[in-house]
Amino acid sequence: MTDVVTPPTSPVSRERSKEIKRLSVISTARQVRVLSRAELTELTGLSPATLTPLVRELIAEGYLIERGPGTSRAGRPRAMLEFNPRAELVAAVALEPARISCEIADSDGTVVAHRTIRLAGDIV
Repeated sequence: MTDVVTPPTSPVSRERSKEIKRLSVISTARQVRVLSRAELTELTGLSPATLTPLVRELIAEGYLIERGPGTSRAGRPRAMLEFNPRAELVAAVALEPARISCEIADSDGTVVAHRTIRLAGDIV
């Protein structure tokens, strides 16, 4: 009688694994800014089969923007992807006795909106 050896199961769930891969793509695109899918495959170590649906999702969500073809030394030019810094926004609010200010910045730190409102009386 032979014992059947079952391979160990991964301690990382399928959903968590996808999230790790997704964050790897976002982080790489954020650092490089403009790159082809082939460069993204090379830099993340993910296979094209894994990368393709992730890139589609990230384009649909606004993290990546499809740009025109890049320069090519030989063969067909590769379609380029660009990280969209406005996909991630941060809000900062300053609350003072007579006014409230709010600024919204993208992931590059560029302020995309600013508003200050004077308050009638002490808000406390």
